Amino acid sequence: MKQSYLIVLSFFVGVVRLSDLPTEMLVRIFTLIPLPDLIRGISPLCRRLRDICHLPFLWRHFKYDIFYNRSRFDHIFEHAEYFHSLQFTYDMGKLKMEVTTGYIEEGLSRCTQLLELDISYNLAIRNLNFILKMP
Repeated sequence: MKQSYLIVLSFFVGVVRLSDLPTEMLVRIFTLIPLPDLIRGISPLCRRLRDICHLPFLWRHFKYDIFYNRSRFDHIFEHAEYFHSLQFTYDMGKLKMEVTTGYIEEGLSRCTQLLELDISYNLAIRNLNFILKMP
């Protein structure tokens, strides 16, 4: 019994770097963090964490962040084939000013495994023909 307390205590007292944790543990932790936060805050730290942040498993559900611009949209939609659910429930903000609606719709058409799409309250997407291009 005392030994288990020591293990727990040494874990909390000792310094453990995020990059020292096993991949399986990091994946479990990362599933609790919204994707935009993973991309902005953790992915840039080192190559290993970036690779873990880009595992297809983590990209199944994505909620669009209103502060995305074209380069962020492009980066996120490199993973479009992995999306199972996608939320675009806000006006497109900066992105709407930088690209045409056709550009956004083309990005959405790359979501080949999409099961759920929520575009409620989104005034930037006006044409739903991109849905016809989806398998």
